Amino acid sequence: MTYTVSHRQGGVTRADVAGLIRHEFRDVDRHNGVETQHSNERIIPGRTHLNVSWMWRGGEKVELTNSRQILEELDSRLENAGGQRVDKKTGKTVHTKVRKDAGVVRDIVLQLDPDFTGRSGALVSLSSDQEHRDRVGELYDEMIEHYAELYGRENLLAASLHLDETNPHVHLLLTPIDDQGRVRQQSFIAAGKGPKSGMAKNDRAMRSRLKNKGYDVDPEPIGGGRKHMSVDEYAKFKAREGEVEGRQAEVEDRSMMIRRQVEALDDREASVRRQEAAVRAREDEVARREAEAAKTAQKAAQRLSEADGLYSKTSELLHELEMNTIKVVGKPARRRVDGLRGEVAGARRVLLNDDEPGHAAQDERHLRGPGV
Repeated sequence: MTYTVSHRQGGVTRADVAGLIRHEFRDVDRHNGVETQHSNERIIPGRTHLNVSWMWRGGEKVELTNSRQILEELDSRLENAGGQRVDKKTGKTVHTKVRKDAGVVRDIVLQLDPDFTGRSGALVSLSSDQEHRDRVGELYDEMIEHYAELYGRENLLAASLHLDETNPHVHLLLTPIDDQGRVRQQSFIAAGKGPKSGMAKNDRAMRSRLKNKGYDVDPEPIGGGRKHMSVDEYAKFKAREGEVEGRQAEVEDRSMMIRRQVEALDDREASVRRQEAAVRAREDEVARREAEAAKTAQKAAQRLSEADGLYSKTSELLHELEMNTIKVVGKPARRRVDGLRGEVAGARRVLLNDDEPGHAAQDERHLRGPGV
C-alpha cells in the first residue's frame, strides 16, 4: 500500500504572527495557565496537553516554556533583516527595513498519510505500538530536516506536533531570510505554477527523501483525485469527510475517557486491597498480642497461687518456730525469728512485684500469726 504526504505552507505577516502562535502553540499557553478559545471544531481540549512544542535559536533546538520566546526570537532576527538599495541622490548604498506586509514567517503544515499514522486518538492510546510512534516521529523529523536544508537551519523558528486534532500533524515555523538579509520566499522556492514550479520540485524532493527513509509514499500529490469531481461533488465529499472525522474524533475521545476511568477504578481497587491487607495485619497483630497477654496472665496467676501457698506454709512454720523458740531461749531468739519473718515478707513482695508499704505491714502481721 502506498501513502501520500502533505506539506502545505503560507506566508504570515508580523502583525498576524501573535494570533498564529496562540493557536498553534496552545499547549505551551495551557501549561502557563492561559486558555484561548479556538474556532477549529476538531480540536479536542482534553488532549491539548499531549501536544509537543519546541523552538530553535541560532540553529540549535531549545526548550520552549513560553510562547513569547518565539516572538522575541522573531523580532531579534527581523531587527537586522531587510534589503539594500542605492540612494539615487547620494549614490550610497542604504539599508531598507522589512515591509509591514511582508510574509516574515512561513507556516508549514507537515502531515503524513492518516492511513499510515492512524488517528491521533489511536496514536496516543496506551495500547498503541511504541515502535510505530517512534517511526512516525522519525519521519516528521526527516520532513523538518528537509526544510532545514532548504531554508538554512538558522531560519528554523519553532514547531509543534499536534495530537489534539483528528489526525497528527506538525506545524513548522521558519523565517525566509536569505544570505543577503532579505525576507524573500523566492530566494528558497521559485515562484510559478505547474509541474516545473518551485513548489512542485520541492514536493518531489520531499517525497523522494521520505521514500529513501522507507516510507512508501504515493508519487501523486494529496488531493489529486479532486480533478475527477465537480465543484459541488467535491464540496459534498469534503463535508461528508468532515462529519466522519468528527465522529471518529468523538469516539476516540470517549474511548480515551473510558480507559482513564477504568484505570482510575483499578487504582482505587488496588488502594482498597492495600488498606484491607493493612487492616488484616493490624487485626493479626492485636490477636497475637491478646494471646501473649492471656498467656502472661495465666503464668502470673499460677505464680501468685504458688507464692500464696508457699507464703502460707512459711507463715505457719515461722509461727510454730517462734512459739517453740521463745519458750526455750527467750527474747534474743524472738528477734532472730522477726528478722526471718521480714526476709520472707520481702521475698514475697519481690515475687509478686509488690512494693507498697501497706502490703509490707500486712505481710508482717500475717507472719506473726494470730495472737502475736
